[in-house]
Parts: sequence; C-alpha cells; structure tokens
Amino acid sequence: MDIFGHPLTQVSSVNTANVLVLAARPQGYEIPFYEVSYDGVPVGGRLTLAYGATNYYITDITAAGPGPRNPYWKVPSNVAATLTVAAGGAGISSRINITVI
Repeated sequence: MDIFGHPLTQVSSVNTANVLVLAARPQGYEIPFYEVSYDGVPVGGRLTLAYGATNYYITDITAAGPGPRNPYWKVPSNVAATLTVAAGGAGISSRINITVI
C-alpha cells in the first residue's frame, strides 16, 4: 500500500467483498479522498469503515457507478482501519479508489 498521498485502486473479484486494511501505525492515517463503485446494480451494497473492531461509518449503496465520497477522514493513531465494500451479488465486482497519507 502506498502511504505517501498517491492514489491506489483495489478491485474485487465477482460477488466478493472488497476489503482494504490499513495496519495500525503510531501517526494514524489521513484519508483526504475515497470513492467506491460497483460495475452493476448491487444487491446488498454497503460501505463500512471500521476503526479497530468498531464500525465508524456505514452506508448502503443501491446503484452502479460511483458511490459515497467523503472529503476527509482522520484515522486515530495506533488503530487499524478497514474499509469494506460488501459483495455486490452475482456478476458484480466493486472498486475502491483511495488516497492515504
């Protein structure tokens, strides 16, 4: 994972959750940009951001194409963060685009 402000993209396999984990580190993380999408209309589409074992942000995604965006998140120090895009259903894959500092 590139942690120097460069964007990265992660694509899931078909009908598989897309999970991106940021390991805990002393200075935490800044996420100035993220975008998630499905390549078709998802069944049970959802984005979850968890800090450690606590869900911090959850939103449903009900359409294909670009979904939720957040201009800025700050992950606390010494806490792992996990972004999960739920499996989209038969024949559907998802994408996470993120910038991490």
